[in-house]
Order: sequence, then C-alpha cells, then structure tokens
Amino acid sequence: MNKENGENRLEGCVITIRVIPRAKSNQVIGFMLDGRLKIKIKSAPIDGKANHSLKKYLGKLLGVRKGAIEIISGQSARNKRVQISGLGANEVRSLLIKASSINKN
Repeated sequence: MNKENGENRLEGCVITIRVIPRAKSNQVIGFMLDGRLKIKIKSAPIDGKANHSLKKYLGKLLGVRKGAIEIISGQSARNKRVQISGLGANEVRSLLIKASSINKN
C-alpha cells in the first residue's frame, strides 16, 4: 500500500486498516504515517464479532451496504485489507478523512 492507502479496482477499492478492538466506541482515528487507516471498534475480537462490527461501521460511514465490504486478508489480525465495492479509492479516502475530522471536534 502506498501513502494514498487505496488501490482502485474495477469493482471498487482496497484499503489497509489497523483495528483497535474493545474500544469505548466505534471511531475513525485517522490515517497513520504508513497509510493505514486506524479505527477503534467496540466489539471484542471473539468469533468474528469485531470483523462484523467493522464491516457494519464502514458501511454506515461510506453509505454502502455491509455486503459491499469484504475483509480479504487479516481476518484474525489487527491489520486488515478490506475491499469496498462501488466506491473508488479517492471517494473512500475523502469520506474517511471527513469521519475522522468529525471525531476530533
């Protein structure tokens, strides 16, 4: 992944995310220096609950259905590659930056 954190694909884009489970609330922290997106998720990483919550939260932020979001690697790790169908990398990045700036106010 490059600093842009998002590679366009015909069916959407792929982003790299660093997930912090068991947080007080779901929250986009922002983009790290290496380009990964850092997100806090309330759910514990037990039986796929944190992954399910991540998909639901991203869907809400990006305005896509949960089924348009697929974790393509890192199902049992904090670092994940996530494919988002229906949106380009620039649009996804813009929406996530907006979400992270809302959390800082």
